[in-house]
Amino acid sequence: MARRKKNELATITSSELTGLIYSPLAAEVSKPFSRQIFLTHVNVAGCNHVRYIKKYLSQMKEGDRVILLREPKNEYDELAILVKDERKHKLGYVPRARNHMMARLMDAGKLLYGVVTEILDPDDDRFPWNALTIAIYMED
Repeated sequence: MARRKKNELATITSSELTGLIYSPLAAEVSKPFSRQIFLTHVNVAGCNHVRYIKKYLSQMKEGDRVILLREPKNEYDELAILVKDERKHKLGYVPRARNHMMARLMDAGKLLYGVVTEILDPDDDRFPWNALTIAIYMED
């Protein structure tokens, strides 16, 4: 392990930072001047393409947090925002028609996350197309 000079800053990759933010330890750390800003509600897109979506959703409940991750190299949408559960299972994406502003905020370093507001029963006719609805917040 290399030693840092006295005034040298530590470096951290974005994946390490994301891991730290979403770790159980992060929830314990007090953020004295932060606030949660509601941005919008969305139906998560692409749930119908997730192989084990019924299993993943059966392990979730309303009020659970979901992770939002930018995917700037996504082959279908350069503004793509991936939605994952706390176990890091892919659930789908923020719909392309609604992701522009949120992608730009995330690119500027803002922390966005989702909170589950509705999970459809697998017997519902709208499942899996509208299987999961989330509220999106920005922490500032």
